[in-house]
Amino acid sequence: MDIVAIITYFIGFALRWFSSTTNVGHLILALNAGIWILRLLHVFYMHRIMGPYVVMIYRMFIDMMYFLTILFVFMVAYGVCSTAILVPQKASWKMFIDVIFHPYYNIYGELFIDRDPEDSQTTRFGTDVINSYAEPISWIMLALYLLIANVLLLNLLIAIFGDTFSSVQENSAQIWKYQRYGLILEYAARPALIPPFTLFVHIYLFVRWIWDCCCCKKHEEEGVVGLTTKLDEYEKEEMNEFESDSVASYVRSVRSQANDNTTENESVQELLERVKHLTKICTTMEGRLKACEDKN
Repeated sequence: MDIVAIITYFIGFALRWFSSTTNVGHLILALNAGIWILRLLHVFYMHRIMGPYVVMIYRMFIDMMYFLTILFVFMVAYGVCSTAILVPQKASWKMFIDVIFHPYYNIYGELFIDRDPEDSQTTRFGTDVINSYAEPISWIMLALYLLIANVLLLNLLIAIFGDTFSSVQENSAQIWKYQRYGLILEYAARPALIPPFTLFVHIYLFVRWIWDCCCCKKHEEEGVVGLTTKLDEYEKEEMNEFESDSVASYVRSVRSQANDNTTENESVQELLERVKHLTKICTTMEGRLKACEDKN
């Protein structure tokens, strides 16, 4: 998404400089603004609740692509048949619209039907009357198509979405942690300045990279370790220290939980022993009372 947004921005920015392509550049920049706004969804990974929701949207979008592939077969089948029956015509863009877009909008309730046609030579679908059987057959085909698309396929899609939601919801904590970690790494590698001042940062990094390459070659010839190697070693040491601290904290938490469980078990055992001791005392007291009653 970043690559598409950046490329379309430069294309639209370049087209805006010429009077003949100003409108096209304006259109591309408008679409580019929408892409950048959608890019804000990536920031929601920081939130514990909204982060898994973004993952759900992504996975549901993939499921919807597979669903649209199946839906496209039924949609084209109905579109070709109904268009060929109602509006026989030569190949044109209008035929493409009738075959694809009309069946697609039929799913959302737009049937393109005229309830009371003024002319007797016009069908309720807004087409010219060719014969007496075209319109009844189209009604039957429309009913079957809506039955399959709206009742069967859409409910199948809802079931798929429900399964995706439950699978993500079960592992929401783990998914949120991984996505948050990736987002932190991404922003840690980004420059501190905001666009368009990031251009100066990239120029500085490019010059520094050239300088480091030249210095590394000189150091290698002299038998000295380069700057990048030292930086890599420093990062590795930091990573090893971070991993060791994380492992130590995890071990401490596990041991504390184990100690809590042992203390709970010990307290329960003490209570059971006390109860047994009390039951023994009660039984002895009952025996003594019975013996006293017998003597009396």
